[in-house]
Amino acid sequence: MISITQSSDGEDCISARRFSGIIGRIVIGYRRSAVLGCLLLGSALLLSQDIPPQERILPDTTAPQSTATNPRASATATSLSGAALSRAYCQSCHWYPEPTLIDRETWSKGTLPYMSNWLGVGKFDHSRRADAQLLERPIPPLEHWQLINRYYLENAPATPPPQPPHPQTRLSLPGFTAKPLFLRPALSRTSLLKIDPARRALWIGDANAHTLERANAAGQVEQRFILPSDPVRVSFHGSELYLTLIGRLLPSDELAGSVGWFSPDTGRFTAQLQNLRRPAAALEADLNGDGQKDVIVCQFGNRLGRLSWFEKLGEGRFAEHALLERPGAVQAYVVDANADGRPDVLALTAQGREGVYLLQNDGGGRFRERAVIQQHPAFGYSQLELIDFNRDGHLDLLTVNGDSGDYPSGPRAFHGVRLYLNDGWFNYREAWFHPMNGAYQAVVADFDGDGDLDVAAISFFPDYQNAPNDSFLLLENLGDLKFQPWSLPEANDGRWLRMDAGDLDGDGDIDLALGSFLPGPETISIPAALWTRWQTNRVSVLLLLNTRRDKTAAP
Repeated sequence: MISITQSSDGEDCISARRFSGIIGRIVIGYRRSAVLGCLLLGSALLLSQDIPPQERILPDTTAPQSTATNPRASATATSLSGAALSRAYCQSCHWYPEPTLIDRETWSKGTLPYMSNWLGVGKFDHSRRADAQLLERPIPPLEHWQLINRYYLENAPATPPPQPPHPQTRLSLPGFTAKPLFLRPALSRTSLLKIDPARRALWIGDANAHTLERANAAGQVEQRFILPSDPVRVSFHGSELYLTLIGRLLPSDELAGSVGWFSPDTGRFTAQLQNLRRPAAALEADLNGDGQKDVIVCQFGNRLGRLSWFEKLGEGRFAEHALLERPGAVQAYVVDANADGRPDVLALTAQGREGVYLLQNDGGGRFRERAVIQQHPAFGYSQLELIDFNRDGHLDLLTVNGDSGDYPSGPRAFHGVRLYLNDGWFNYREAWFHPMNGAYQAVVADFDGDGDLDVAAISFFPDYQNAPNDSFLLLENLGDLKFQPWSLPEANDGRWLRMDAGDLDGDGDIDLALGSFLPGPETISIPAALWTRWQTNRVSVLLLLNTRRDKTAAP
């Protein structure tokens, strides 16, 4: 994915990350010196990820670590070391990724050769891309590229760095009963999973058939609807559902997504906005105070994309305004960060400048970008939850990072779940981290009924060799920000992409549902026996029904 950002001197910069990585737009008319500086390692390192550096909390700036002039113009190859060249190219756009992020073999066989194609020093034919032009010359001089290669290979670790110390997972899950659902003969491709307590229903999106299914608490499908494309998000509004349809679930820049209203009574989907670029989420809010609900859309895209708000003009008409002019927007929330009465937008992005960003509403449709948390471009952000975890009246952040869908690589020690506590003014400090390779989603609830909040998490890219039971974890809150991880043997019945929590069966406690998506990127080592198990069992959804109330009610 390619994103266009702004350096402090006003020049456009390009950065990149995940899935199909540095494709396409490395030129597209951007030939100024700042572009050349930004693209080099901003792209190269995004696909690497592998030690646990601390996340940087930036309370009042959106600028990258530093800006740098174009190394091509400031020095010759012989006057700068590989270290200096890498920092000069990379830091002009985003946080600097150290060579120690990944092991030497991954650098040598994966990241650096892959990046050489997109920087013009490899042999990739860019003319085959509809969204790119053939480079007239390499972006970095070849001698610069060779020095950078040598620097990274000489300073990378021989093996992937280990995870920091953490409690070991216990293989049992007290208080829950596992119930697998076998919903279809084909390999599962669950794109949406949402518990609907009011209807005692489970809504299941399937990317094979572009369908939305409604199942009861027993796992029986009662309704099945065909939609224009794959559903990925849903919220409940009385008798109607507000749906986000992504267009294409796999990486794409097609304008095929939509958001709108769905009636389970009639089976009709009414599009509110169409021709969206791979939207991952959408929500309504009156951002300009005119009494009409506008729409915020996370157009994740691939190499293109943006975070937008669509101003409602009346009679079904909307005007689009960009909040972040870069792809990778995953989630957005409406908050009032500075208590001025105007709705602000808090967003998670998963691109070259990965992080949590606050779009502060200055009124009149104007927003100011402020980075709350920033990370290196390979961090792999996949989810953000807003919740008052310590119950002090302020919204805290729970972040999940673990996306490893670029190409084969080893475990990444900085993957996992983190809790950031709010000082009351949307300044955050990291208070807790549980490492979890390939972590993809988390939900927060009081699962054991003891009055505090626990965390359930899934991994789409687990380390099956070293932590085979960590594809699902329930992290029990023991107090003082100490957590005990639990799992269960059925956790490996699927490859979990989706998860939700809620009272599915109406007994007053919180159940869990896990959705499997098997045709995912094969960028991690998956044991052959596990692949056979998935293909044989064909579990679509795993229900984890909470039995705490059942035991409490027993005579």
